[in-house]
Amino acid sequence: MSDDHVHMDDRMLETIEQLDARLRRIERAVQTLPEEQRAAFENMIEEEAPEAPPERSETDGLEYRIGRVWLPRIGVVILTIGLVFFLTLPLEVLPNAIANTMGFLFSGAILGMSMIWRKSLPQFSRALVGGGMLLLYFAALRLHFFSPEPLIGSLAVEVLLLLLIVTVNTALSLRSASVYLTSMSLAMGYATVLTIPDSWLLLTGIAVMSIFTVVLATARKWMGLLSPGIFYAVIAHFLWSINNPLFGGEPEVVAEPFANLLFLLFGILLFGIANLRLSRHSGNSNLEIVTAFFNTTMPYLVIMFLGFGPYIEQFAVTQLLTAMVFLGLAIGTWRGTQQRFVT
Repeated sequence: MSDDHVHMDDRMLETIEQLDARLRRIERAVQTLPEEQRAAFENMIEEEAPEAPPERSETDGLEYRIGRVWLPRIGVVILTIGLVFFLTLPLEVLPNAIANTMGFLFSGAILGMSMIWRKSLPQFSRALVGGGMLLLYFAALRLHFFSPEPLIGSLAVEVLLLLLIVTVNTALSLRSASVYLTSMSLAMGYATVLTIPDSWLLLTGIAVMSIFTVVLATARKWMGLLSPGIFYAVIAHFLWSINNPLFGGEPEVVAEPFANLLFLLFGILLFGIANLRLSRHSGNSNLEIVTAFFNTTMPYLVIMFLGFGPYIEQFAVTQLLTAMVFLGLAIGTWRGTQQRFVT
């Protein structure tokens, strides 16, 4: 060690000793003060003491989010999908009425377990509620579809029953203020729209569900609800474009009506504007980027699928309209960014 370092250490020790001696003299002087002045001095010292840093809650950690939130949801989704596949199997050994109503029994059991574990396992209980709701919807769906001898022969009655279940599930989801449960209710709503055989009513139903999703996301400030809504809307458009094989149609590309493209572009514009408005209030740029990516990439894949297929003759018009919508959203994003920097 050099002589400079030795001298520096000695000076630091001398300074510390001098500070310590000064503090001792101050403490002795304070003790000689009258009681009122001494109390005032001690209160002043306590008020000027630095605050302890806030403790980090265990709910902020990534391990908590994965272990207590996402794993229960993933497990319940896997369980529900397994029960759905089981209910779609041909159960010739059972009477038709029993085979068609088994889903209601499973759904009731899952919802009952969610009530039992509501206080002890709140995250798992909420995930079970979502699984029970989904299974209840599929059980009602099976009363007309996916069965050789449906219990409900009228499609109109079946659609009304499904809409009733979707309405009740949506109300319960909003009451619990859960984006997870609300997104599942929206998925059931889009699935109900797909049961409509008329193309114009189906496309209009997708547009109505998209508007409803945006209204919910804007009113509740749930920016995370936009991405599931975009996914559901695009999947619904794609299934319609291949003749809706999910509900019994023969897989083939549907060419009419060409207005499907306009409904797709309307959805892009609708979700894009909602994303811009919500991002200005939330300030979550990462979620804004993810939502914008979904809102442009997924619909454009369907547009290209149709553009190189039945709409090949309208390819130039298709690309021009798409470019205009994308350009409008890009300008809106740029203006919003400029306003953020100004403010």
